[in-house]
Amino acid sequence: MSIEGKTWKLVCGLTLAGLLSALVSCVGMYKSAHHYAQGVSLSQKGQYTAAVSELTKAIQESPSSALAHYQRGFAYASLGSQALAIADFTTALALGKAFLKHYSLLHLCYYNRGVSYHAIGKKDEAIADYTSALAIKRDFAEAYANRGKAYADLGDRERALADLRKAIETNPSYREMIGPMIEQLESK
Repeated sequence: MSIEGKTWKLVCGLTLAGLLSALVSCVGMYKSAHHYAQGVSLSQKGQYTAAVSELTKAIQESPSSALAHYQRGFAYASLGSQALAIADFTTALALGKAFLKHYSLLHLCYYNRGVSYHAIGKKDEAIADYTSALAIKRDFAEAYANRGKAYADLGDRERALADLRKAIETNPSYREMIGPMIEQLESK
């Protein structure tokens, strides 16, 4: 056998191994995508416990999926499991800020983590995340409203009023919901 023949066999062997590896990877990605899609569908139907289960399977198949961590964080938050939600939102941010931004989810990831922080009384962390969300999406009325509430909870009347007014300016339909809070803060 000539040296060229041995080289050809080696290349074919490596190529075959590469193809098998790619095939295994594709099967894993397919399974992950299937579980992800099921999890998102269940979450949209309000079936958050089942969604967490499916999204956990997606993460087991593809641990670096920022989207799966984001969606599971949302499901955990909807179930009231704020610490688990915060962990998943944090992982999603660590795994793929550019990816989340591409899908217009980066501001929502910060916002939702802020909501979870706020729910467990970590107002400073919540304010930091609402601020990050607003740095990405300046017309995000919900982030202004929630940051204003967090400032009010901390006793920072001026910042609270500024954010609550900005929420209404950004989305006038918030007037009915936020108006009474503004009136209460103005009367102090």
